[in-house]
Amino acid sequence: MQEDILIQKFKDLVPYASKNTLIGIGDDTAVIQLSRGKQLLATADMLMEDIHFRKRWGEPYLLGKKSILQNISDIAAMGGKPISALISIAIPDNYIETDILDIYRGIGDAAKKYKITICGGDTIKSSGGLVISVTMLGETDGCYPLRKRAKVGDIIAVTGSLGAAGAGLKLLEEGHSLDSANKVERSFILAQYLPKPRIREGQILNEIPVNAMMDISDGIGADLRRICKESGVGAVIEADKIPIHKNLEKVTDKPFELALTAGEDFELLITMNSDLFEDARKKITPIKLSPIGVITEEKDIMLLTSDGIYSRLADGFTHF
Repeated sequence: MQEDILIQKFKDLVPYASKNTLIGIGDDTAVIQLSRGKQLLATADMLMEDIHFRKRWGEPYLLGKKSILQNISDIAAMGGKPISALISIAIPDNYIETDILDIYRGIGDAAKKYKITICGGDTIKSSGGLVISVTMLGETDGCYPLRKRAKVGDIIAVTGSLGAAGAGLKLLEEGHSLDSANKVERSFILAQYLPKPRIREGQILNEIPVNAMMDISDGIGADLRRICKESGVGAVIEADKIPIHKNLEKVTDKPFELALTAGEDFELLITMNSDLFEDARKKITPIKLSPIGVITEEKDIMLLTSDGIYSRLADGFTHF
């Protein structure tokens, strides 16, 4: 593979020009025009081989899509609108050009769906595994939720249902594939590869407004701790209110634990004034908004079972 030729092929597969992107791929920097009165949102994330995916799973196109979708979710969690992205990729020797072009094709298709331009990045050789790094840019009107704004008495809620992506990861690690999976297994594998960024819902919740909001990338246990730590508060989560994805029991004997800790569902985790909750639930229909607990003054983060027993909320995924 030659870098300049690969970049040209990349340009053919992705949207790289729009009214917002004045200068895209080809110069030392991109030039992006923000709408009048808007502020820039910027986020970055990586997918690294053998940490976030395995080459043996064999779905480079879906991997490319996921690299974009999970970054869009970060913009959604700020109530913003995604506009552009920069893609950097480190390529090891055991990947052939068609693998890389399939990744780019997935990136391009996801970008087109959400009207995002790919405005630059970098391409290098890797001495280890494949790495895809995405920097996503978005815009907001200056009103946005932060992790540090959770208040004592806030309702804690999540969009959608939890556990599907974790089930997909479990199946892939066990050797299942899209080709060999049955209908239920296939839906879980696709949930692992193709999260659904809650852009519309994030914007609605931001307008209501919610106090704190983030997307669930590492499981409720890990992500709720981040909100509570930044806000100097605690929380109680009610076990029987966790919206567990249907059919999880068909692939695991521990559906509750999977829904609570697996992560990568990229649903929105919010805290908000209880008086505003019903309005929020109605406005984001047909997406479900489930109340799962309350923010407390005591800084412990606890799980309450239906029989009244309290225990420490389990952690989610951690890189270290």
